Amino acid sequence: MTVDKNIALLVIASDPQDIRFLKDAFNNFSVEWVHDYAQAHKVFADKDFKGIFCTFEQGNNEALTFIQSAHHLKPQTPKILWADYTKLPDIIGTPIGDILTRIMPKPGNVATLQRVISELFEEQTALNKDLTFFEQTRAVFDWMSAEKLLRWSTTSACHISGCVVRCLPTDLSAGQMQLVLKKDDAATAFIERLNNHWGLPYKAANSSLSLREKRHPLVKHIGNLWKAQTLYIRQVHEQDTYIYLIILPWEQ
Repeated sequence: MTVDKNIALLVIASDPQDIRFLKDAFNNFSVEWVHDYAQAHKVFADKDFKGIFCTFEQGNNEALTFIQSAHHLKPQTPKILWADYTKLPDIIGTPIGDILTRIMPKPGNVATLQRVISELFEEQTALNKDLTFFEQTRAVFDWMSAEKLLRWSTTSACHISGCVVRCLPTDLSAGQMQLVLKKDDAATAFIERLNNHWGLPYKAANSSLSLREKRHPLVKHIGNLWKAQTLYIRQVHEQDTYIYLIILPWEQ
């Protein structure tokens, strides 16, 4: 993969195994390596970086403290947190999650890390506000992007007058919620905006799935889909994890 040697990235990592892995991933980027957060505070205050890459180690909250401090000092600088998969639920949806530009699960792989950095600092993708959310996250749809998309979808629907949140499933692993909207102009406008955020639907309304499409792991998980239903799917980048949205128009 071709990467940009001019990207000035501040990388904070102390674990020798992490450092070896990251040096392999970032060997073609312009990187300043820092091994402790006391040094990171000083370096970040004295120099201008295009981005920060912090490793989050179990039981060590110095990374989170540094990210808050760095955001206060230079809020526009992109910030990436590299954290163990099991720690992601503790970060996503918190104030720290709102500060971060990306959250990446450890260990990941070299190609994914390089792609994230390249896409993040590619001006057309990262800074062009005219691009839709789907276009901005098409190449790298990570946990942070997934959380933002789910938040946008639920809050946009809930802000429509008359929205009803149906009882949540008793099964905590069900991983879904149901919203009921009146069929009016506001609901129609919300549905028309979905493609800008979710991309084209995996199954459009009044269409049928092919045998190959029915083999998709998420479709098999959902079960039978009614013909009138619309199904949107986004896959968390290079992981066997999906988020989805289904629309079922009522006849009455």
